Amino acid sequence: ETSAGTLTNNTQNASAGTATFSNLIYTATADAQAFTLTANDQDGVGSNLPTTDATALSADVVATQLVFATQPAGATSGIALTTQPVVEARDSNNIVDTDFTETVTLTEGSAGTLTNNTQSASAGVATFSSLTYTATADAQAFTLSANDQDGVGSNLPTTDANALSADVVATQLVFATQPTGATSGTALTTQPVVEARDGD
Repeated sequence: ETSAGTLTNNTQNASAGTATFSNLIYTATADAQAFTLTANDQDGVGSNLPTTDATALSADVVATQLVFATQPAGATSGIALTTQPVVEARDSNNIVDTDFTETVTLTEGSAGTLTNNTQSASAGVATFSSLTYTATADAQAFTLSANDQDGVGSNLPTTDANALSADVVATQLVFATQPTGATSGTALTTQPVVEARDGD
């Protein structure tokens, strides 16, 4: 065949005029890739027969894994990640399964929370646009895990992105402890405590 894909186990000795193949494999470089098998006898042995073509075929790519094609980055608590993740459904040869249209859900196991963490895949690619992580502490570490729809198609294993750390950026000053007990010329009995906090 002359496509961009590759054939393996594509030679077979004939027996009584018949060559029966048993494990011929075509590995595509793209989903729905068209190819045509061409049969040829041994050049220079006996009478060289003309080549002949089989009926054209199209190779289906079936996803076996989810992959973070774009790793998430730039986590500030309560603000959409500056680099939004892109998750692809691929086969074992890392070819995208363009028939994959399931919803991909991102989760994480820290004390923080995710919003806008589901995205339907289009042609095997789930592109997130406003994924936001809200931390419960500054520099909180978290790791995103991608999962396809359970019970739809073949359930793919979950996959983890690179670990992230959420920065908390102050937007306000807050009296965490209010001052009390004012006597002229004497230190307040309850001294104030002021904290720099974000909007959450």
